[in-house]
Order: sequence, then C-alpha cells, then structure tokens
Amino acid sequence: MTLKERVENSPVVYLLGALLTGFLGGLGTYEAILRIARLDTVRQGTYVFREEVERDYVRRSDVKELSRGVVDAPLKPAATPASGGNAVTQVEGGSPDSPKSSPSPFPRMAETEEYLFELKTCARKGDEVKCDLLVTAKNRDITLTFWGTSRLIENNGNEMFASQIWLGNYYSKGGEGGVIQKEFTRSIPLKMSVAFIGVDPTVSKESVKLIELVCSGFKVPFMNVGLR
Repeated sequence: MTLKERVENSPVVYLLGALLTGFLGGLGTYEAILRIARLDTVRQGTYVFREEVERDYVRRSDVKELSRGVVDAPLKPAATPASGGNAVTQVEGGSPDSPKSSPSPFPRMAETEEYLFELKTCARKGDEVKCDLLVTAKNRDITLTFWGTSRLIENNGNEMFASQIWLGNYYSKGGEGGVIQKEFTRSIPLKMSVAFIGVDPTVSKESVKLIELVCSGFKVPFMNVGLR
C-alpha cells in the first residue's frame, strides 16, 4: 500500500478533517449571528458604542423601574459640556455669573434648546427644603435623565446633594447613586421635584444661594432662591 493510500484510508485523517470542517462551520455561524444581531466583538476589559447610539443613552438593563417607579441604578453622571445644544440659554432671576441680591418671585424659568424648566416653588420645613418644577420637552419626544447629584448651596457656602428626587411618577434616592430616566412627550409638562435634608434654618431661613438640577449633558442653576 502506497503512502498516499495509507493517508487517504487513515481514520485519523478523516477525524481531523471532520473537526476542521466543523470548526470552520462554527466560525461562519458565529459571524452570521453577530451580523444579524448587529453586535461587535471586543477585547476583554474594553467596550464599544455603535455609531447610531446617542451620546447620553443609558442602557435600560441598567435602569431598574419598580412598581412605584423607584430607580436604583449605580450609574455615574455624564460629563457636562461647556457648550452645546443643551446649554442653558436663559435663566430668569439670576445666573451663576450675575447673582441678584434678593430672591426673584416664583415662578422662575430656565430654558435649554430641548427643555423648559419652570421652578414653581421651594418650601422649607424644619431642616428640609423641597422644590417643585414643571419640565416640558419643547421640540420632540425625548428621554431626560435626572441625577441625584443635584445640589443646594446655603448662604454660608454649605453644599449638599439631593436626598430625594422625583420625575413624573418615578422616584429615586438622591446622591451619587440616584438617577431617574423618563420619556417625555413633546409639549406635555411633567412634574419634577427635588428635596434636600440638613439645611440649617438659622442660616437659610428665607433663601438659599443656589439650587442646581443635574441632568445628563447639562445643569440648570437657579440663583438666590426664596423659601416659603
């Protein structure tokens, strides 16, 4: 028997050939699945955002919406750009660069390219301050992400994060782990509230220096806010 015949009739050769065929077929199937699912392969420890994903997109699997709208996702706030489509273009009652000496009357308005914020009232009860707003998407249906790192600064410079935040029928604890993501319908206002615990009533009896709302991509400041 010649060497060629031995190779052709060898069961080992047939086995190796079958394994190679199966391996190549598996690679083809894997590549087809990736294309159908529109997925990308990445090295371990890295991540890739597809081009069509928006900059401020937050994966819904990372945002837990319980029966009462509680959101408890350990996400980090997006960096706030110095300028852009969501920059605050109008703040009635003062801005960080030109604070007024006395609080302006309610309601107070702040506007971005996409949203209108109307601060209806801020009230103090003991050491807690709670502010209520109406937020409207001006141009289109859009999703707003509201962070628990919204802050209050007292008249003596003491700073604190929100203790609780509300947006529509959703609620979250404040601080770095607090976040709510809510879909808006164009021109339909939704109620937004933010509460701060630990305010010194002897220092901030009638007003506070700053209430700042932190959203993904921008911040909304209200200077010298009166308390009711």
